[in-house]
Amino acid sequence: MDPSGKQCPQTQPFCMTSVTDTQHGRGDIVRRCASKADCDAIVLQETCRHAGEVLHMDIICKFCCNQANCNAPPSIIPQTGLVTNHV
Repeated sequence: MDPSGKQCPQTQPFCMTSVTDTQHGRGDIVRRCASKADCDAIVLQETCRHAGEVLHMDIICKFCCNQANCNAPPSIIPQTGLVTNHV
């Protein structure tokens, strides 16, 4: 499902969470539907395991999951159905 609770289309059956942190401690979280290709392109860096904490570095972390509402707030990293590749 996308952040508004709507079912994702068949062409984008995964849930993606993108977390952007900056060296100044600012951040942004975007939750959306994603395709398999979008999720296959993600390689999770070790630093991303701490997404949501103030890291004081410029980094973008993306997480995909494949269960209904698996990227729902308040969690940053999906707790179920995580399908992200690791470094």
